[in-house]
Amino acid sequence: GYTFKGKIKDGKYNGYGKLNNNQYDISFEGNFKNNWPSYGKEIYLYYDYEGEFKYFIPHGKGKMTFRDGTVQEGNFEYGKFID
Repeated sequence: GYTFKGKIKDGKYNGYGKLNNNQYDISFEGNFKNNWPSYGKEIYLYYDYEGEFKYFIPHGKGKMTFRDGTVQEGNFEYGKFID
């Protein structure tokens, strides 16, 4: 399950908040718009990502740092680094 601390408007996440996955070590902290993250930091199993999101997927400008220290910074399209 998930826990959420932050702003809720009309039953949806809106504004600043933090969403944690209670089963895995995954979290998102930042801005939400209509239940979806729009900008913030995600701590995921294999990487940390800070930047823009679309449907919980890195999309737009951002920086992804993998656990081995590799960094990808620039534009992402649906989770894939493009430049």
